Amino acid sequence: MNTLLIGLDGTPWSILHKWMKAGHLPAIKKIYDNSARGTLQSTIPTYTCPALPTLFTGKSQGETGVFGFTYPDGTPVSLRTMKDFKLWNILSKNDKESCIVNVRMLYPVEELKGIMISGNPAPSEESDYVYPRELKPRVFGFRQVEDDLLSEELTIDPQKNRDTILNLRIKITKHRYKVFKELNAEKKYDFSFFWVGGTDFMGHWFWDDEDTYLRYFKEVDLIITDILETFQGWNILIISDHGMQGIQKKKFYVNTWLEKNGYLKYKGNIISSFARKMLAPQISTLLSMENKQRILRLLRRNNNSQKEAVMTSAVVTESEVVARLEYGKIHNIDWEKTKAYLVNDWGIVVKSNPHSREYEAIRNDIVEKMKNLIDDEGGKIVKDVWRKEAIFKGKYLEQIPDIVFISTEDYGMSILPSVNITNKLSKDHVARGGGRYFRGDHEGAIEGILMAYGPDVQPGDLTVKAGLMDIMPTVLHMLDVEVPDDVDGVVLKELFKKDTGVYCREVRKKDYGSPSSQSGALSDEENEEIIGQLKKMGYM
Repeated sequence: MNTLLIGLDGTPWSILHKWMKAGHLPAIKKIYDNSARGTLQSTIPTYTCPALPTLFTGKSQGETGVFGFTYPDGTPVSLRTMKDFKLWNILSKNDKESCIVNVRMLYPVEELKGIMISGNPAPSEESDYVYPRELKPRVFGFRQVEDDLLSEELTIDPQKNRDTILNLRIKITKHRYKVFKELNAEKKYDFSFFWVGGTDFMGHWFWDDEDTYLRYFKEVDLIITDILETFQGWNILIISDHGMQGIQKKKFYVNTWLEKNGYLKYKGNIISSFARKMLAPQISTLLSMENKQRILRLLRRNNNSQKEAVMTSAVVTESEVVARLEYGKIHNIDWEKTKAYLVNDWGIVVKSNPHSREYEAIRNDIVEKMKNLIDDEGGKIVKDVWRKEAIFKGKYLEQIPDIVFISTEDYGMSILPSVNITNKLSKDHVARGGGRYFRGDHEGAIEGILMAYGPDVQPGDLTVKAGLMDIMPTVLHMLDVEVPDDVDGVVLKELFKKDTGVYCREVRKKDYGSPSSQSGALSDEENEEIIGQLKKMGYM
């Protein structure tokens, strides 16, 4: 049975349920009512990258080594840096043809049986974003670069420019879907995959403007209506890579909390320590994102010569995949007496032998206390917290922080010393550079959507806990293809009717060996262009 995968970037159940109930999204409601549906757990951190590499490969981040849009050395993640077999590689090996259009993180495109057109981030229109190459003249202009850039620039004042931004994003989405539809009209592919990136864009800039946000989703619903007509008889999966929610309104000063619990020590006397804690958060609020980045670069240079403690230097090696926060003299931490500290926005390192009783005792204590942590208003601060091995596995497990957590919607993390454990923020705290700031965000929005619809699907609420890594093996099984024996994801058999072949047949696994290495790194110019795009998109 032919299979279609649709991605609605950054789409949460909260808004879909609200709008479906109000009758605004009839096509999505039709699918929902007749689908196997549930939440789809994203990655940590909850960004499109690392989410999509996990989706593509069916593997935990402990295997992919992807924890952001860039690696610690500043190199952008690209299709060429993903070393594992992707979904379409396995399909090609089994003579299945794919049509993959506008999916993010696919630059530079690679050879496959079928068609691949990369979404963002990618360099210019002239770049290598189309396979096969001979298709490119026909789809030239697919990326709508000028409109894309203009819509980003206009977010300096979303409310003033909302109609222009909305029309540009609708135009881009319609054009890219038109190309996808035309390609599928010419040939019936075994697997087709289309990504709608505008859902994430609109959530970021119009979360607090529901009318504009909904107007875009109504256009997406019209596309879904057309998909139901165009792909009749197909099994269809609709997913999102993560959720979306309001912007953070408060800061959680993790190291201050660790200090109060006896796991982190600051140097200096009481007076100097108090002054530092008073000034650091205040100074931070006065700095633009650009100035903060300059300070981080300065700290990197300083840390290269500082050897205060294990895992506090910003120096990274080629094999390091997990970025670390920058510690400098402003933090004034006594590393010899510190037992645990915030290493990035989602993890805490425990400075003890991992095989010791002390290590487990510290981890258990911090995990249990974070689970029950509430602020002065009685609200939860931490949404969920895990020991790293509970959610990660693979060759990079040792590099992952010992304790992994995500905050509730209201909270962001801070490395800074502070008098208080928490603090309320103004909008300037969440500026994305150039005077822009998100209205919606997805840090900690780990729950995406999953709907399966079609002839083989058993409608109803799912009882299994599905994750992004499960999509790759599930699609392979739907297409009667052997699943690689080294994937971490599982086939979601609960999606299917018990009298169908896809449910009844055994999940077959195979050792496909190792993928051949892709030759050639991206050029410095390509890397710079991709970094520039990520900055314009608000991710750096």
